[in-house]
Amino acid sequence: AFWGATLAFTFAFIGWFAFAPLLPVVRVDLGLCDNNAVIQLLPEDERVEACVCKKECKSTIASANIAAVSFDVGTRFILGSVIEKFGPVKTDCMLLSFG
Repeated sequence: AFWGATLAFTFAFIGWFAFAPLLPVVRVDLGLCDNNAVIQLLPEDERVEACVCKKECKSTIASANIAAVSFDVGTRFILGSVIEKFGPVKTDCMLLSFG
């Protein structure tokens, strides 16, 4: 159970922090760049370099980060109660089943 919880935490940690290096690609894929209309006309391999992220783009990304942290805090409170009631192994199995 200990190693299962350790691996689950490690995967969650890597998944959360792997997003930052991928942000330029995600911005283009979600259409968040300020010059999105121009980018869509470019070949796919040139889109990431051509993305211009100014005020509106950065505001959207900041709002998404705030929402993610808020969701994380709420989830920790809920999962703390669930772990107390069912135990870490069953909770991890339930999360993996739902995911």
